[in-house]
Amino acid sequence: FETGRWDDALVELAAVDEALQEPAAACCDFGIAAVIRFHRGEIAAARGYLAAAAPHADRLGHRLIPQLALAHSLDHEHTGAFPEALTALTGAFDEISEEIELENLLPDVVRLAARTGDLELAQSLAGQAAKLAKGSEIPHRQANALYCEGLLDHDAGRLVTAAARYQDAGRLLLAAKAYEAAAAEFLRADDRGRAREAFVQAVEAYTSIGAAADVARLRAAFRAHGIHRGPHSRHRRAVSGWDSLTDTEVKVAGMVAEGQSNPEIAAKLMLSRRTVSTHVSHILKKLGVASRTDIARESALRTVSPR
Repeated sequence: FETGRWDDALVELAAVDEALQEPAAACCDFGIAAVIRFHRGEIAAARGYLAAAAPHADRLGHRLIPQLALAHSLDHEHTGAFPEALTALTGAFDEISEEIELENLLPDVVRLAARTGDLELAQSLAGQAAKLAKGSEIPHRQANALYCEGLLDHDAGRLVTAAARYQDAGRLLLAAKAYEAAAAEFLRADDRGRAREAFVQAVEAYTSIGAAADVARLRAAFRAHGIHRGPHSRHRRAVSGWDSLTDTEVKVAGMVAEGQSNPEIAAKLMLSRRTVSTHVSHILKKLGVASRTDIARESALRTVSPR
């Protein structure tokens, strides 16, 4: 999820047996799935995950599960209720026992606090991000501090640096948010050239993880200023056929073509057998075929046919 391999994350989540999970793990998994769906504009599916998480969350009382809190916050953002989105993240801060759980929420809390005018909270938490980053070589901690400071100081250059550090850490969603914020600050300073450059980088980052809702929102916002997606932006990925397969699905398809069984594939890719089975099901559906033999045939065609 954090590194942007959202298709694989959803497959892993689908393979989990909810009945065997303890409440916190279930809330975490449903929260991740909901966050992905909200960013992809699949609102009904996202809210379905929130509903599924509710009974597990009730068993936890006031304990905050960061991933589920992010999902509830996004639900409020979708309706334009930004103060409520902020409260969804801060409402149970006192219940957080792990430092890492708090730091994963800092970028969004500071962003929402600044947006809603709660500068005291934003500055306080930006200070926490800076404290965590001090003397640390961990890229995402450095990026968090740069992002929070850049937001509060309206420093576009610092936000671009934050985006680069998030990319170093493999955190593409946060990199996209940092580029988006930088584009807005460049536009605020009437530097349209650099605004467009940061805008395109944000669109590219959102597109790479399939965050269609963010791409649409960003393009609409900047279209009003005469800034459009550049000619070198990525094309939307196919939804069917071989080109719609994820990298992991291509690997699985190749191993199926070699005659390997699901248990053998699971062992080699270090996945559960249930996850591999889900991958195979998705491959069959995307290719519009009915058997493993058909997968092998499609794989062979891709091998012998020039692109």
